[in-house]
Amino acid sequence: MTDYDDLCNGNGEWKNIQPVMRSALFGQAQDMIALKAHLVEFSKKLQAQEAVSKEILLKLSRPDPELSKKQQALEDKFTAFQRTSTQKLDDFEEKLLEVEHFQKQKIQNLTEIVQKLSQKHEISISNLDKNMFQQTEMLQNLKQKTIQETTQLSAKFDTFLTKTQLEQTIDNYTPTSSLTAQLQTLRQDLQNQLQQLQSQTKTNFETLKTSNQNQHTATLNQIEKIVTDNATSIPTSQDISDISKTIFVEQIKHFASKNVVQSIAQKLNDRIQQLSLQNTEKTTFLQEENNAKFAEFSQNLHSTQQKQAELQNDISSKLLELTVLKSFDKKLKDLEVQMSFKLDTNSLNNSKFVTRDVLEDEFHQLQNATQRQIKAEVEGFVDNSLYRTVKSIIKAELDIQATHVRHDLEDRFKENQDGLMKKIMREISPHESLQKLDQNIEDIRQLIEMVANDVDFKLVKQNEENEQKLTCEISAVRHAIDSIQNVLSSQNDLVSCKLKEFDLTCNNSSNIIVPTAKWLWKNKKLSSQNSIIWSEEAQNTLQSNFLWEKGKSQILIVSPGCYQVQFVVFSRKRPTIQIMVNGECVISAMSGGVGTTLYSTPKGAGSQTFYGQSLVDFLYLGGNSVVQLSIGTEFSSCLSGFMQLQRMW
Repeated sequence: MTDYDDLCNGNGEWKNIQPVMRSALFGQAQDMIALKAHLVEFSKKLQAQEAVSKEILLKLSRPDPELSKKQQALEDKFTAFQRTSTQKLDDFEEKLLEVEHFQKQKIQNLTEIVQKLSQKHEISISNLDKNMFQQTEMLQNLKQKTIQETTQLSAKFDTFLTKTQLEQTIDNYTPTSSLTAQLQTLRQDLQNQLQQLQSQTKTNFETLKTSNQNQHTATLNQIEKIVTDNATSIPTSQDISDISKTIFVEQIKHFASKNVVQSIAQKLNDRIQQLSLQNTEKTTFLQEENNAKFAEFSQNLHSTQQKQAELQNDISSKLLELTVLKSFDKKLKDLEVQMSFKLDTNSLNNSKFVTRDVLEDEFHQLQNATQRQIKAEVEGFVDNSLYRTVKSIIKAELDIQATHVRHDLEDRFKENQDGLMKKIMREISPHESLQKLDQNIEDIRQLIEMVANDVDFKLVKQNEENEQKLTCEISAVRHAIDSIQNVLSSQNDLVSCKLKEFDLTCNNSSNIIVPTAKWLWKNKKLSSQNSIIWSEEAQNTLQSNFLWEKGKSQILIVSPGCYQVQFVVFSRKRPTIQIMVNGECVISAMSGGVGTTLYSTPKGAGSQTFYGQSLVDFLYLGGNSVVQLSIGTEFSSCLSGFMQLQRMW
C-alpha cells in the first residue's frame, strides 16, 4: 500500500518521475486491480457452477422413474410420428397421382367441350335459319288473319251501335210510376212497423205500472202489519230507517231482476238493426234508379231512428222516475203521516216526543246514502264497460296493424317475385342467350388458340417443379427422421448405460439388495380374459428386468432365474386365482374352504374386515416371460390386492 500511495503522491522512489508517466502507471495499476476483482468473481461463479453440476450428476446417477416414463413417452411419440410421416408421404404421393390424372382429365374435358360447343353452334345456326323461315311464314299468316278479323269486328261494331241506340230509346220511354209505387209501399211498411213498436212500448209500460202498483200495495200491507204488531211498542229512528232501507232495496232488486228497460232497449235495437238492414238492401236496389228520392227517404229514416233512440231514453228515465220517486214518495208520505199520528199518541201516553223533522232528516240521509251507493255501482259498471271497450278497441287496432303488415309483406314478396321472374325471363330470352353463346364460344376459341401452344410446355414445367419440390420435402423429412432417430438412439444408449451402472452398483454393493418389484390393484379393472389390470407400480429396484406399462395386465421379466411370487386378492368370498405364464396356467389357488386354515366371514362390529386369496411360492422363469394374475370365480366380490416378485438368483 505504501508503494501505491507513493506512486499517487510522487514520494520516495517516484520523486524524479514525471507526473504523466506516474498517471499512466496509476491507470495501469487500477486496471490490474479491476482485473483481479473480476477474476475473483469469476472463480466464485465457477465454484457455484461446479457445485450445481455435481448436484446434477448426483441426480443423474440416481435412477428416476420419470426418466423411464419420459423415454417411453418419447418412443411412443416417435412411433406415432413415423406412422404419421409415412401416411403423409403416401397421401402426398397419392395426391400427386390424382393431380396428374385430374390435369389429364381437364385437358380431355376441354377438348370435348370445344367439340360440343362447335357442334352446338352449328346446330343453333341451323335452328336460327329454320326459325327465321317459320317466323316469316307466321307473319304472312298473321297479316291475313288480321285483315279478316278487322272486317268481322267492323260488322259486329255496327250491329252493337244499333242495339245500344234502341235500348236508349226504350229506357227514355219507361214510366216512373213503378218507382213511385215502390217508394209508397216502403213508406207504408215503415209506418206500420213504427206503430207496432209504439203499441208494444205502451203495453210494456202499462204492465210495468200494474206490477209496480201491486208491489207497492204488498209492501204497504207489510208495513201496516208491522205497525199493528208493534203498536204497543214505540218505534225508534233506527227501526224506521231499517224498514225504509229494506223497502227501497227490495224495489230496486225487483226492478233490476226484471230488466224490463233493458229488454225493451234490446228489442228496439234489434228492430232498428233489422230495419237498417232492410233499408240498406232496398237502398242498394234503388240507388241506380232514383238517387235524389232515396236520399230524402234515408234522411227521414235517420230522423225516425233518432226519435226512436230519444223515445227509448225518455221511456227508461220516466220509468225510473215513476217507479222510484212518485209512487215511493207518496206511499212514504202516507206512512209518515200514520207513523207520526201513532208516535204522537204513544208520546202522549209515555211522555216522549219525536218530531217529523227528525224523521225527514233521517229519510233524506237514507236517500243520499242509497243514491251514493247506486252512483258507486254505476261508476264501477261504467269503468268495467270502458275497460272492456278500450281492450276490444286495442285488440282491433293490433289486428288491423297485423293485417297491414301481412299485406305489406305479401306485396313486397310479390314485387320481389315479379322482379325475379322478369330478370329470369330476360336472362332466358332465346335471342340474347344465343348471342351470349356466340360470344362465349368465340372467347373460348380465342383462349384455346392462345393457350394451345403453351399448354404442353407449361405442364412439363409444372410437373418438373412439383417433382423437385417433392424431392426436397422428402429429403427434408427423411433428414428430420434420421436426426430424431439418432437423438432417440443416443438417449436410449445413455439410459441403458445408466440402468446397467445402477444394476451393477446394486449387485456389487455391500448391502445386498434383492431385486424386487410390487404392483397394486385398486380400481377393480379386469381385462377381457378376466386378468387383473394393475393400477400402479409401488416398487421396482431393477427396472431393466421388471417391465410394465400403465393400464396393462402383462409384466415382462427379461432375465431368467428363480423368482419368489407373492400375491393377495381381498374379497368377501375366497375366489380362485391363477398365475399365468406366457398365457398358460402354472399355479391355481382354489376357492372355498380347501386347505389347512379355516376362514369365516365376520359379522357385526368386524364386518369391515376382509380376507382373501393369498399365496407365497417360487418359480423358475425363462427369459422374456410374461406373468399375469387372472380371477377364475367371484369377480364381483373382489375388492383390491397386490403382487410382488423377487429375484433370488
